[in-house]
Amino acid sequence: MVVAEDVATSPADVPLPEAFEPPYPLRDNLFRRPAVDSAPQLVRQTDEQEIVLKEFINVDENRASLEIDGRVTAIPAGGSVGDIRLESISPHGVTLKKERAQWQLVLATDEVE
Repeated sequence: MVVAEDVATSPADVPLPEAFEPPYPLRDNLFRRPAVDSAPQLVRQTDEQEIVLKEFINVDENRASLEIDGRVTAIPAGGSVGDIRLESISPHGVTLKKERAQWQLVLATDEVE
């Protein structure tokens, strides 16, 4: 049985929730995928490898979906495919490293209408 003394009687007793901050503040619609056909493909050519940043996914952790020479792989930060290491994931792109070279790939920002 609940007694009136056990129930908070004033709204001041209830803590306010924290303000929501979107994970990607520069995106207008988080649920609309970037336009693949209309957006310029941001491709990095390294030696004989072609690398394209396709998307971001979060199943058990944040991962970047990279297409390397036609093969798509989801890689977490710190993970590697061959001699290419994904150093970090940011809201708009990734930082990759191969041997001593380090560069960034950015996800296309045009949206499908």
